[in-house]
Amino acid sequence: MSSDAFFSGARTHYDESCFPDPLIPCGAAQAAAEAAILAVYPGGGRRPYVADLGHGRSVHEHLVHELATGTRDGLVCTDDIRCPVHVDDLAAALLEPGPTR
Repeated sequence: MSSDAFFSGARTHYDESCFPDPLIPCGAAQAAAEAAILAVYPGGGRRPYVADLGHGRSVHEHLVHELATGTRDGLVCTDDIRCPVHVDDLAAALLEPGPTR
């Protein structure tokens, strides 16, 4: 799995088809790992923002729920658009059998 750390931020919009251009070592490592995985498993892909939502233990979870229900004003971030995925849903998807070759 990789994240937005492998993008430089030079563009205003990135999607799954964008080529990595990391500025930091963590992003470079993620880009290299993604390339290695895609070489072996072309069906691999990038995952969205992972949030530990649904368990009630995360400060971030409370913030997201307050923003979504309108009980709090504000933003989570100002420089990107995110599509959160529940950590349990992501884990289940990662464990699903892939296509047979």
